[in-house]
Amino acid sequence: MELKNNELQAEIKAFRNIINMTVEGKGFEYIALTEEQNKLMTKGITKLNKAQLVELYEALQALRNEITKMVDEHAQEEVASCPAVATMLEEAFGIKSEKKAPAPKKRKKTEPKYGTVAKRKALVSDKLSLAESRIKENEYKIFIGKGNQKLQGIRTFSIPPVETCPSATEMCIMKCYALKDYYRNWDNVSKSQHINYIMSQRADFVELMTKNLMIEAMKHDVENMFSEDKKPLTVRIHVSGDFYSQEYFEKWVQIAENLKDYNIQFGCYTKSINYIKNYLKATGKNIRDININFMFSLWADTKEKFINMADEMEMNIFTAYNKKDGMPEGYMACPDDTNRGACGTTCNMCYEKSDNRKNIAIAIH
Repeated sequence: MELKNNELQAEIKAFRNIINMTVEGKGFEYIALTEEQNKLMTKGITKLNKAQLVELYEALQALRNEITKMVDEHAQEEVASCPAVATMLEEAFGIKSEKKAPAPKKRKKTEPKYGTVAKRKALVSDKLSLAESRIKENEYKIFIGKGNQKLQGIRTFSIPPVETCPSATEMCIMKCYALKDYYRNWDNVSKSQHINYIMSQRADFVELMTKNLMIEAMKHDVENMFSEDKKPLTVRIHVSGDFYSQEYFEKWVQIAENLKDYNIQFGCYTKSINYIKNYLKATGKNIRDININFMFSLWADTKEKFINMADEMEMNIFTAYNKKDGMPEGYMACPDDTNRGACGTTCNMCYEKSDNRKNIAIAIH
């Protein structure tokens, strides 16, 4: 994706903020910018053309990578043995320290394309700090997405990945599709997700979201007034993020309940199934009584207790598989993925309420 001039300027500002936070936050004396690097950090950008902006953007990327490498190397340094201690041991106990042959150098592991789990978590934290500093007072309103190429026509509500995913596994974080947006440095993405997260904690979130989706459902019905196919408006809860607390989960249950008489359906992929179990236990309800179709998101490193919990609640299961390993047993391939269509165009299994259990798999992409 080619960035426009104003987007490049925003990315350059973002890089500078992240570099400054790293240098100041780590407090290591050896992290000092050279005179040339200092010029990069203060260079004006308003009068630069596209080529100059790209050059500056790439130079700042390289600088950030260099500083990250320095921090990593510093953390891995071993403290050298002390000659004075060795002499003292020899004099007191006759113990002579033998010189050990240097350990063979370990081959450096190739880092995954989008970094380690720790770096991914740090990146999200950096991005959210940056987003929070850039939010203006009049921007605090719920952001409902209208889907991308893969989610055509589907309304979406997203909050920050990782930070709001209490049950995320290591594989989940490493394969998280939402994190790719963060590595592409789309600060407008992290900003809107952060605003949604703040809004979701407000006391009037249920009321605001109900009104917003009510309007979306009515607009959908008007647009499809003369269509023979009266498909409901589909809402996907969390393209990124997950239910981060019991209270937040129950807010969405109430929102969906408020809209049960409208031509609207809710779908959600989640790992936070402990909140669902707590709710069902407290209310005596069945999972089918909730006006949301939940898909338990499962990875190879998902703990068995959560798999058993999903099975106990008769949840639908959604997993991702490596094409080299082939389709896992007991699952059916996502039709839209197989036919390379937009989600919801070939089937509606992840969103429609049904008494039939569905185990669906999609190739890792």
